[in-house]
Amino acid sequence: MIIKKGTMVGLEGRVLRKQSGGLFLTSLRRIIFRLVEGHQANQKLTSQGAMFGLFRTLKKQSGGLFLVRRQNVDSQETHGSRKTKRGAMFGLDARIALAIFGALSVISGAALYSAIQQASVIRHVTQLEELNKAYDAYRLDTGQDLELFLTNPSQLNIGEFKSSTVAGWQGPYLSLDYLISGANNYFLVNNEQRYYFNIWKDNDWGWDATTPVSPTNCDAVSTCILYISLQNISTTVVEAIDEYVDGSVSPQTGKIRRWGSDTVYYKVNRLM
Repeated sequence: MIIKKGTMVGLEGRVLRKQSGGLFLTSLRRIIFRLVEGHQANQKLTSQGAMFGLFRTLKKQSGGLFLVRRQNVDSQETHGSRKTKRGAMFGLDARIALAIFGALSVISGAALYSAIQQASVIRHVTQLEELNKAYDAYRLDTGQDLELFLTNPSQLNIGEFKSSTVAGWQGPYLSLDYLISGANNYFLVNNEQRYYFNIWKDNDWGWDATTPVSPTNCDAVSTCILYISLQNISTTVVEAIDEYVDGSVSPQTGKIRRWGSDTVYYKVNRLM
């Protein structure tokens, strides 16, 4: 009778351990999926916040399940073999640990990618603003705007930032590489990104997949606006810059205008 009772208790303990462990892992997976989905919906989540959020959620939602599992293990230590029970505990704990580390890897990896992209966006926007400041300094020193470059009807001669014979000039105002290609002139950064200065009429224009609207060249009677363009960046970064500056992706309105898949134009509210 005692042997049968001990056998029954051991069997029940193993069944409860298996069920509670499986329930715990199932709950953990659901928590992980919710956290990952929540991160994908909010790209601004940082890796540190994601990890703290994971631990807080695990503590809150799995605390009860862990206590049930612990009680079952204690009962088994009274009625069964300690060696077998410790091995089972180690196996379950190892699976839980692997699940947690897997979740942290997914969340922290996605958060790291988001942080890198955000840093790239801020770097590009800062560079656009520095170019605008260089133009402000040129205008203050010389008392005039830049002239058009050669025969280009919209592009300004930004070589004046590097060297000039204009009275009052106190540059150079930029240390970027300056290049000329036909009727175009631009600053080159990292042997890839190009920055141009353009003037166009002050109206809505931009590129999207359905209704692209081209900018309009200035004339003697129109109000014109300065745009500083950044070319040769990814479409993802183009859209991220638009959202960062304007609060939404709006290629034809706001301070950021988009043309093609790799170019943004930074609208400077300055009449020309």
